[in-house]
Order: sequence, then structure tokens, then C-alpha cells
Amino acid sequence: MAKLTVNVSDGSIEIEGDEAFILTALGEVRGALKDLQPSNGFKSKSPDSEIGPLNSSEVVSEKIPPLKSKQSQIKNSSSSKKSQPSLNTNLDLSKLPEFIKKYKPKNNTEKILVFCSFLRDILKVSPCADSDIYSCFHSMKSEMKIPEAFAKNMNDAKKEGYIEYTKLSEVIIPTMGENHLVYMAKKVSDA
Repeated sequence: MAKLTVNVSDGSIEIEGDEAFILTALGEVRGALKDLQPSNGFKSKSPDSEIGPLNSSEVVSEKIPPLKSKQSQIKNSSSSKKSQPSLNTNLDLSKLPEFIKKYKPKNNTEKILVFCSFLRDILKVSPCADSDIYSCFHSMKSEMKIPEAFAKNMNDAKKEGYIEYTKLSEVIIPTMGENHLVYMAKKVSDA
């Protein structure tokens, strides 16, 4: 979890959340600082010391590190190997290719849901861990790409309601995920 704290003469803003949310909030704070007119001065807590007109470029460059471009962020996140979980070599994933045919997931969030279902229903691993799910992707690498932004895909699957977790070592399928599995299986059987 990332944290952003801005204190412009104690007009304090404190925000916590995932990195993407913090970067969005940081962009909005920067925009607000840039929009301030030079005639709008701020006073610090001490009534004697007046901070002259706010120079937003000075505040941004001194208080907040510059934002990297979206291209740079994408490049850095995809090349970062530390965001990829380890492989769980103790899993017997030989039945996974046949199991996944029942659902034909179209994107990584659906694949994560199907892998969780396989781990729970076939291998009796519940709750499962991110390393178990990553191991499923790895075992299917000849048929599908391993996500470069695995942590983001896990977060996206959680936002969709397909999985739930408070710790990545305790991933479960909530009712919304169960309903989506039924929908996916029905879609395949009707085709």
C-alpha cells in the first residue's frame, strides 16, 4: 500500500491506497497547485512568517518527486521481476488444460478466476495463494501468455468481484465469482 502526504503550510492531505490510485491523486494535487494564482499566498502556522505567493513549480519540484510518464511506468512495472510471485512446484497441474476448456476464459481476470476454481475444486487448495495462481499461468505458458503485470491482474480480478483476498496467500472465490464461473461454463456449453 502506498501513501501520499502533502503539507503546504499544514493544509495537510494524507492519502493511502494502491500505487495507481496514489499516482492519480498525485496528478490531481499537482494540477491544483499549478492552478493557484500567484496572488494567493499562504500563511504558515506562525503569524510572523509569511510565505509569499505560492510558486507551484517550486513546491512540486521540492516536495513531490516528478511523475514518470505512463510509458516509463508501464516499462518499469513490466520489467520488474520482484512483482512476480514464486512458483509452487508442489502442485499437480496436469489436469488444468482439460479443466480450463470448460470455461474458455477470455482475459487474465477470468483466467485467474478459473485457476482459483481449479485449485479449490480439483486440487482441494482453498484458500489458494498468488504463487499457486501464478504457477497455473506458468504451466499453461505454451497456450497463453504469463501476465507481465501479474499483481495488477490480481487486483483487477478483485475489483471485478471474481476473487477476494486480504492477503495474497488467502485468495478465495466470492459469490460474484461463482456466478461468473456458471455464466462462462453455460456460454461454452451453449456454443
